[in-house]
Parts: sequence; structure tokens; C-alpha cells
Amino acid sequence: MVIKSPYGNGMEHAHEQLRRENERLRMELKLLRAQTCDGNACQTLEMAAEASRTGTWDWNIATGELRVDERWAEMIGFTLSELGHFTLDAWHERCHPNDLEQSERVLQEYFEGKRPLYEVELRMLHRNGRWVWVVARGKVFERDCEGRPIRMVGSHHDITERKAAEEALTRNIGFERLITALSNRFISLGFEEIDGMIMSILQLIGEFVGADRSYVFQFSDDLQLMDNTHEWCAEGTEPQIDALKGLPTDIFPWWMERINRNESILLPRIEELPLEASAERDILEAQDIKSLIVIPLTSGAIPFGYIGFDTVHREMEWQPDTVSILKFAGGIIANALQRQRAEQCIQAELDLAIKLNTSTSFQETLAFSLHAAMSVSGMDCGGVYLVNKNEKTITLAYHEGLPDAFAREAACYPFDSENARIIQEGKPIYQQFSRLLSTEKRRSVPKTSRPSPSSRSFTRER
Repeated sequence: MVIKSPYGNGMEHAHEQLRRENERLRMELKLLRAQTCDGNACQTLEMAAEASRTGTWDWNIATGELRVDERWAEMIGFTLSELGHFTLDAWHERCHPNDLEQSERVLQEYFEGKRPLYEVELRMLHRNGRWVWVVARGKVFERDCEGRPIRMVGSHHDITERKAAEEALTRNIGFERLITALSNRFISLGFEEIDGMIMSILQLIGEFVGADRSYVFQFSDDLQLMDNTHEWCAEGTEPQIDALKGLPTDIFPWWMERINRNESILLPRIEELPLEASAERDILEAQDIKSLIVIPLTSGAIPFGYIGFDTVHREMEWQPDTVSILKFAGGIIANALQRQRAEQCIQAELDLAIKLNTSTSFQETLAFSLHAAMSVSGMDCGGVYLVNKNEKTITLAYHEGLPDAFAREAACYPFDSENARIIQEGKPIYQQFSRLLSTEKRRSVPKTSRPSPSSRSFTRER
């Protein structure tokens, strides 16, 4: 005989509700114990979350309602009151589309018992439009009578800085590998191909560091002059290489002092230049330079130039790892230029020997010799002096590219003159001849985004 309760199924239903409520309380107690080991649960949890930049969430799986704390809201740029009623759909809208699929897959695998907990790295849209990287972790703390999850609790931890560091490291490693591969290519290049490869590296580095212009300057043998020999410009940036030839180094005393000590010049903001660099500061500010970095190029311990990078549209914070990479690239360029110069000298000597064997006149011999010297030195003008021991003079016997006024004034030097002494010692002479030129023929150096100190013209006598 079966005796039915006068309450029908009501008593069973009440027992089931009581069982569920007890289960809910038991799970909340378990969660509370997991969060803290002492009696100050809420305070300890809040302090830990604040210190670890962690926000918490509580997801009602059945209704889709998602309760979050103040720190969670702050992580994406809101206050808790501004978020208002928050649901899983709203969370989906703020999750990066490329990360949402992975999050759903990991969550399903966790529900199926394939993972010990839900844990995934994803991006959340900040109020200001940027993406915030978080690691989301969670566990089910309540299930229904059939074992289906109905409540899940977890956290979001801000890992934006860590991800940025990882991305920078990956980017730098990739860049270093690329630079290393390019350096290996230099080994098999002919010296006539080195300039093109340097241009490729300048573009690669310039784009990598976000510069508006990257360039190479090389000094004359006695460090009196410098020439812009290679240049890359970002789109919309005007090239200046043609205007930056034969620049005197003595107007950059602070700059050259550091280059000569093989020190890099790192300027996120031009106004940070010290008082003793007022000359450099005036020149750079006149050219609208915002930031720059300069790496010396050395042969052994002796500088022969530098590579530089500058910005004219914005200030740039140069990171330490960026400086290290630029020094590495600078070493590659320095080695390539030294090799190019050595091979050019060898080739020039071979070419000169061949031409001298075919020379039909003394004047032609002088021309061949001067061409070889100009080719090796990179000068676009010069002259050959002959020694007259009887008259104790040195006479300009042949020249190319020199202004007539300069050629007349420098046509002859007595033995006891300083210029004659230097010439006989085999040293180059740098002469200012702009004062000998008519006003309309003087070179003028236009406004540039790099140091363009003056419109003076110089030449080297040989």
C-alpha cells in the first residue's frame, strides 16, 4: 500500500529547495575559505585584489548576470555605478573578437572536465579605446541537482605591462635576427653594393624605432668636417642629404666631445640639453627637431662618423633596449663602411696604376692622380701641388672643381708658410673659400630637421 502525503509533492519540493539552499551556502562557505584563512575575509580579499591589480567577478550562468567589483570596473575605465546592470553579453561586447572564440573554447573544455579551471589571456576594451590585457581565471562553485554549473566565480588580473614587455622582447629578438642576417649578407657584397645595403638598414631601423629620418655622417680625416653620406626619410619628410656636405664640426663642441668619447647622444626632448650645449640646442630647435639619438661609428677606438635618428613631428622616448639594438646596427654599418673604404682604396690604386701606364702627358697624369684621390676621399673638388725646390715654393699645378677666386689665392705658397708645411707632411688642408665667392654663387644650406650649422663652404687641397 502506498500512502500519499496530504501535501502531494509539496513536501518533496520543499525538501529539494532546502537541499539546494544548503548546497549554495556550503559552496559560498567554501569560496570564502578559499579566499582567506582568517576572519577578515572581505578586507583581506579587497587588499589582495588591490595590491595585485585583480578584479573579481561572479557569474550567474542561468540568468547571464555578471556581478563585478570596483577594481574590475576600473580595469576598463569605469566605476561600478557607471557599469550598472552588467551581463555576459556586455562582457562579450568588450572582449576582443580574436580572443572571444578561444575564451569560449577554454570555458567549454573546463565545463567538460578537461581542464582543472577556466584560465585564458584575453583583451578587454578600455573606455578610452585601448585594449587591456587580462588573465581571466574562474571556477564553478555551484551546480544544480543534475550537476550542471549554475554559478561561477573568478577574477581578472591586469597583465598589460607584462604583455607589452613580452611583445617588445619578441619584436627585438626578431629585429636582431634580421640585422644579423643582413650583416651576414655584407660579407658577400661587393664594395659598390654596400651603399645600397646601408640604405636598406637605415630604412629598417628608422621604421623600427619610429623615426622620421635616419642617416649616416662621416668625418674628414682630421675631424674638421662632416658629410651626410646616407639618408632615409619617412613618407612626408623632406630629404636633406644634399644640403649637409662639408659641415664644420667645430660648431658642435658639446656634440663632438661625446662622439670623440664614443658616447651615444640620447635626447627624448631637445630642451633637456644642458647649458653648455646651448649652441647645439639653438640649432636643433631652429630645425624643429623634437627628439634624436646618435650612435658613434668607430674604427677601433677612433670615431669616423655616426648614425642618427630624429623625429620632427613628436617627441620620442628612446628605450634602453632600442639603444642596444641601434649600437649593434651601428657596429655593422661601421664595419661595412670601413671595408668599403679599404676596398675602394685598393681599387683606386689598381685603376690609377692602369691609367698611369696609358698616360700620354704629364697633365693627364696629374688628372688621373687627382681623380683617384677625390674618389677615395669623397671630395668633389681638389688640387695637386708641385714642389719647386729652386724657388722654394709649392704651386697649384692642376685642380678640378675649385672656384677661380680660390685657385688664384691658393695658387702658390712659400716653403715657410703653414700651408706648405702641412702639404709637405702629407696632411689634407681644409680651406674656407666662401668669402672668395660672389654672393650669388655662395652655397646656402636650407632649413633641415638636423643640425645644419651654416652656409660656409670648405674644400680639401691635395
